Amino acid sequence: MKDRSLTNVDEAEADTPLHLIHPPNHHHHNQTSPQVSEMNVYDLLDLGNDSKKELENEDQRKQNQSLSLINASPATSSSSSSTTQPTQNGNNGSSNTKNYRNENLPTASPAISGTTTGRSPDAFIQSKFEQERNSISQLFSSLDKNKKGFVTIGDLEYALKKEGLDSKYNPDLSCIIQQLAATIVNGMPSEKSLAISDISEEYRNLEIDFDTFYNIIQEKDNIISRALTGRLAITDWRNFCAEIEKIFEETRPLTDGNVATYIPQLAEVNPNYYGLSICTVDGQRFSVGDCDVDFTIQSCSKVFTYCLVCEDRGADNVHQYVGFEPSGVSFNAFTLDEHNKPHNPMINAGAITVCSLVKPELSPSKRFTYISSKFSRFAGGSKIGFDNATFLSEKSTGDRNFALAYYMEENNVFPEGSNIEDTLDLYFQQCSILVNCNSLATMAATLANGGTCPLTNEIIVSADTVKCALQLMLSCGMYDFSGNWSCTVGLPAKSGVAGAICIVIPSVMGMCIFSPRLDKRGNSVRGVEFCKRASDKFEWSLFDRLVPNPVCHSPCVDNTNEKASTTEQAVMDQDQKTKRKRTNFQPLVVEQSSLTKKPKQ
Repeated sequence: MKDRSLTNVDEAEADTPLHLIHPPNHHHHNQTSPQVSEMNVYDLLDLGNDSKKELENEDQRKQNQSLSLINASPATSSSSSSTTQPTQNGNNGSSNTKNYRNENLPTASPAISGTTTGRSPDAFIQSKFEQERNSISQLFSSLDKNKKGFVTIGDLEYALKKEGLDSKYNPDLSCIIQQLAATIVNGMPSEKSLAISDISEEYRNLEIDFDTFYNIIQEKDNIISRALTGRLAITDWRNFCAEIEKIFEETRPLTDGNVATYIPQLAEVNPNYYGLSICTVDGQRFSVGDCDVDFTIQSCSKVFTYCLVCEDRGADNVHQYVGFEPSGVSFNAFTLDEHNKPHNPMINAGAITVCSLVKPELSPSKRFTYISSKFSRFAGGSKIGFDNATFLSEKSTGDRNFALAYYMEENNVFPEGSNIEDTLDLYFQQCSILVNCNSLATMAATLANGGTCPLTNEIIVSADTVKCALQLMLSCGMYDFSGNWSCTVGLPAKSGVAGAICIVIPSVMGMCIFSPRLDKRGNSVRGVEFCKRASDKFEWSLFDRLVPNPVCHSPCVDNTNEKASTTEQAVMDQDQKTKRKRTNFQPLVVEQSSLTKKPKQ
């Protein structure tokens, strides 16, 4: 069953070019809106005193240039005198002496206080603000389809849903809308936040006049303002969702692979489940397929537990016990690196070691409560369940994990005072936490947003911690398929044997794909294929932007004389491709600073 409640895609909309993903240093605040005007309305708000000074300085520079040309004349002083000077030949110099002031030289402008067009800086700024107000007026008119001179909160909510924002699933947006309703009713902002269910149809019929609407749009960082002016992480939301659903349906017929059988509870899962959910760093959400089906998080939990431990103890301390390197072998292999440490936190040995570092001073029950509550906050407050049957099943059949733990104990891997049984219990418990596509996609979006949950705006972990986690996800997150994944998909990701893949596109969005049929390495067959096709379609790979189109020459033909023209044509083709991207796709660009940017307070 497809869940279309998060998109409200209007199928009657005409096809428009895709304006998809283009995060700047700060993921969304610099995008422009083709729906409003050629110039973004916020380009007009940054003039202020600095622009006024720039205008005055430009006029002063032109004035000085004119005066310098005048003063540079060799006859400046003599030309004003009525007495002429003789030449070397003794002739009267009056006929050979030029009056330089009468030549066509620049002179000082009589109107120095204004701009080059004669307008004062204040008038120039006023003109820009008028353009901005006109742009917002056009946006208001587009929402006021009945030309009544107002829009309702319901109209506003519908417009936001078309951009992927639904207050029902977005606590931060819900609070903003409720405060707006209270402002209209009471004439002043409300400090009280009510549940979205408390907003009746009467509230949704509240009228927003132009002045109130203008004040909303003027706030640059307001999520409503950014949504209506095309400054969200994904701008052409409806076409983007249509393309995602198309790839989803293309990969649905794949029936290769089998469910995991070494854990009895997982062997009973319906192998035909297939769901996908997306959550952007702005809270835009899209889901399709079996997105509400609960499943155990399994190895996807390793990323988030690692983040919690790094946040608590620091990454340097954590990596005294576990390494950074891909192991190159199966996720449950008996192997340590040359320093007698597990290779990385994404395999079983490393994840068990990380669990030994989780709040060791607390009791076992409180340690699990700590993890589950933090996972819920990663997911924007979504309810996180627990599958006790899976926990007992994993514990009763986890001989290999017990053997791994004792093997590491023999090699002094664990911190002093660790209890192996308690550590393994916590490991099995975290793997048995219940999530669905929607909640796990939100958890991934929190990582994409530098550790700040996009639905609640709460800082869960620091950006430095997220950077460490994403690096390990890219190099080690897909078991011994990680190298292939980096070359074909090129995104940080973590898979689990329940059939989930958690994908992070830094500064853009998080995504979860769930399909229980696994390949021989333990990764979802449909999930891997979907990600390959989507990454190729949208150029999501972190490295796509670095590689131009290849120039191919026949190895059997000497193209020496044609190489110049061929290369020139390739450059033209690349320029055309770049122009097409800017028009249609705006491919992913991940700045180095985007992985370490500080989250918004």
